[in-house]
Amino acid sequence: MRTIVLFCFLILYFLNVNSQESRKTIAVQALFNSEDILDSIRIKAAIYDNISSAQSLGARPHMTIASFNLTEDEVVEITNSFQLLNNNYSSHSFSVQIMIETEDSAKWSYYLVPTVKDEKLIVIHDSLYITIDKGYIKQRKIDMPGNWWPHISLFAVHASTPKLSNNIQTELDKIKQVTIGGFSLVSFGPINYFSEIKTIN
Repeated sequence: MRTIVLFCFLILYFLNVNSQESRKTIAVQALFNSEDILDSIRIKAAIYDNISSAQSLGARPHMTIASFNLTEDEVVEITNSFQLLNNNYSSHSFSVQIMIETEDSAKWSYYLVPTVKDEKLIVIHDSLYITIDKGYIKQRKIDMPGNWWPHISLFAVHASTPKLSNNIQTELDKIKQVTIGGFSLVSFGPINYFSEIKTIN
């Protein structure tokens, strides 16, 4: 009897592992018309040895809207429903400012965040999230409506890094506003932008 129970347990275990391994992390990201400007800052900041950024791994400057762990069938489903939203959203501009987070004493994280609470931005996020989510497994609960913190990650530097050079700081200070020009579906490991929709100008 114990052998049978153990055998059944092992079958269920491997089925569960295989099920988990077959899932992909998929994110919905807002993309910006000023993408080249945002990316140029990351490139200039790359002169520092202890810098890290999602862009260095192949990510485009973005604001994450949602993230899920999906099966292959769910990837097909979310892609189809995502494509139906092409030109459903108007482009949206909002003012931003630099935020430096030092919660981790070992590094300084640089972000762009809305200068003031932007209700329209929150409406866009919540609407897109609710429309695209079909009860999927959540990757990050901080992306969910009510929990969302709108921000654009720029880069992180080690706390021992000298002060950013004047030309990088000048470029950062120039960014006063960004405009959402579209949305993308992206998978990870490696990063792959596999579906994109545009906004209405």
